[in-house]
Amino acid sequence: MGRFFTKTAKHLIGLTVIAVLTSACGAVTTPATSDNTQTASSQDVASDPTADTSDILDTTSDTANTTNTLELTSKSYVSSDDVILNPERGFYYWTDLLTTNYSNVRDLGYTLVYARLLLSNYTDKVIDDTMLTKIDDALSGIRQAGIKCILRVVYSDSQIGTTDAPLNIILQHIEQLKPILTDNADIIYVMQAGLIGAWGEWHTSSNSLDTNADAQKQILDGILGALPTSRHTQVRTPLFKESYVTLSGAAAPRVGHHNDCFLASSTDFGTYPSDAVDLWKNYVANDNHVLVGGETCTFADPDSTNPPRTDCDTAVTELAALHYTFLNGSPYGDTIDEWKTGGCYDNINNRLGYRFELQSAELNESVKPGELLHVKLTLKNSGFAQLQYSRIAYLLLKTNSASYAAPLALDLSTIDPSSTASVEVNATLPSDIAEGSYTLSLWIPDPASTLKNNTLYDIQLANKNGNIISSTMTIDATADTYTATANSTFIAQ
Repeated sequence: MGRFFTKTAKHLIGLTVIAVLTSACGAVTTPATSDNTQTASSQDVASDPTADTSDILDTTSDTANTTNTLELTSKSYVSSDDVILNPERGFYYWTDLLTTNYSNVRDLGYTLVYARLLLSNYTDKVIDDTMLTKIDDALSGIRQAGIKCILRVVYSDSQIGTTDAPLNIILQHIEQLKPILTDNADIIYVMQAGLIGAWGEWHTSSNSLDTNADAQKQILDGILGALPTSRHTQVRTPLFKESYVTLSGAAAPRVGHHNDCFLASSTDFGTYPSDAVDLWKNYVANDNHVLVGGETCTFADPDSTNPPRTDCDTAVTELAALHYTFLNGSPYGDTIDEWKTGGCYDNINNRLGYRFELQSAELNESVKPGELLHVKLTLKNSGFAQLQYSRIAYLLLKTNSASYAAPLALDLSTIDPSSTASVEVNATLPSDIAEGSYTLSLWIPDPASTLKNNTLYDIQLANKNGNIISSTMTIDATADTYTATANSTFIAQ
């Protein structure tokens, strides 16, 4: 988290490839370009039958489709500008992995932390068992807090007298960390390349690793090999990625970018070569399905900003063009204060990463036990970036005493920013489902088995009514039947 060329004191303590659309339930998802509307919603109304649903507008359709004459209900939904504590996106909180108590991070308004792992005492030896246990325990603490981390291993937290480890030691350490990375992949959002030079930013290496492309390739290969394939890494500048791609002879869809001097100068303090700034910005912009994040930066005067680069118009334009998912929430200088004064902070806070809103639905709100519930949904991503990792949505049918979930063929990571996607499903209800009133919601849990039932990791929609599709569902043995081919099934939860 240091400056690429210059830096003073460190922060006080205060993770895109297009994912393959999952189609296990056989429904059809159709993406289509949309406009740039940006909205947001309440965190706590996702599946709550008592939530306010006055912002759902109902109409009816007499000709639902060519197969059925059953009248369907059409609904539209109202967006909101509320801040949502959604996982895997937004402003992050800077921490030291081994010394931070993570229990209050969500209360401070963060779901992501930058977790620095400083191994300055291990530049010439393997990591001992005591330290490995401490690392594993610290990551467990992150899970217990209901958050995720941006992990970076560093050997030096200063540019003065920087000492990093030689290549052979680095590769040993990566191999030692592999079991820990595997066991904690659910809460490691991304492991930044780190390791080389001051602050792990791949400059001022005491072992000349910042100028050794072959060594850099071995380190990136090691990190990607140590992480499960579901997790990615990031490098400090786009030139490092291009060098890796060239040496590898293949694309690197799991290698993203972290810019630790965003908006600091015309080159973002060396993030881009001075003679080809636009070329390398375009490289990142066109690398549009990888993870991008970073932080703003110290300037010559630590209390100054860098207009017009730090102005709201430039900031929002670049964050969107370069598809940023996260930024440091407590950086150097007054850039974030400038955004607050300039009126764009809330916009940036809401749009970093993904931001999904439900736009419309069509469904039969009265269904017989054992028969089909037909639902067609349209959602929009009004964020700066895609959801990074594959995540499947479910219909959740719920009362106070029971709940049933049916998977959709909708992987939200496939919805580009400023785009919409539609999904249509015919889901079979259990034959023994109790008659009565239900609430139908969209449930978007974390795919990890360890987190799936932890609501802190659910994605909340940016709507006034939260994730509720309908609060007036009725299971009724006298209801008309919707005739179609089933492609999903409700399972009791």
